[in-house]
Amino acid sequence: MLIANGVTGVREMGGSSQRIDRARRLNDASAAGRVDAPEIVLIPGNIISSTASPREAIQTAKKQVTMNFNAGWLRR
Repeated sequence: MLIANGVTGVREMGGSSQRIDRARRLNDASAAGRVDAPEIVLIPGNIISSTASPREAIQTAKKQVTMNFNAGWLRR
């Protein structure tokens, strides 16, 4: 339905490792021509909205970066 309406990409704003794996498989299938689907850009984990300290925010962000994802704009 998305492709039929001209949507060629979507951004997943938060996701578990299972959701990220599923989106990666869908992206791979789409790139190989097996399915018609928009590319999914993934953001790992939950959005960090509040933490007890800056240190906790950094630790949470680093943990999310180590998750298996394909957000090309964020490098390790």
